[in-house]
Amino acid sequence: HDCLRLLREPLDDHVYETPHHPYHPAPPLVQQINIPGASTYHVSFDPRCKTLDYLHFYTDKSQKVPINKRPDSKGQWHPFTIKRNSFYIRFHSENASPSYWGYRFTVSVRSVACEVALELLQAVICSAPALASSVIDNNVFTSLVSAAHRETGVKRRKILGILTAMLSRRSCLQYGRFHRP
Repeated sequence: HDCLRLLREPLDDHVYETPHHPYHPAPPLVQQINIPGASTYHVSFDPRCKTLDYLHFYTDKSQKVPINKRPDSKGQWHPFTIKRNSFYIRFHSENASPSYWGYRFTVSVRSVACEVALELLQAVICSAPALASSVIDNNVFTSLVSAAHRETGVKRRKILGILTAMLSRRSCLQYGRFHRP
């Protein structure tokens, strides 16, 4: 049941933004985003985000390996996911204007323990069907559905794969395998 607790744990949210709205010209800001225990960061943006300058995301302090930048080439602030223990942001507000609001983004994280719980559950379902049928109950299924609803991208696909495997195994046990005549 500790596995269920990990799957149900809420996302931990942290907000980062320009100091002023609208934003003002300022020296470049470089900041590390490092939330203890995090392995995946889901970055989403406030709908009011509007700048003439780019908010850059890097893997390293020297800013040599870019991850992403916002707004994109079409001026959009779409959410994305970073799978790292930490990352850096850089914002140089040299083109500020009173008609530009600035940026504000939310970083939602999950712990490494949740990732391990998903891997373990997937391994049990795929490798040990007999054990899976005795361990997995409606609470596990409900927790996975809830986690799939919260997650995005690769993690959501992984959870949906586990749910599909659970349903497939459950229907085989309940109804037997389908054989074509």
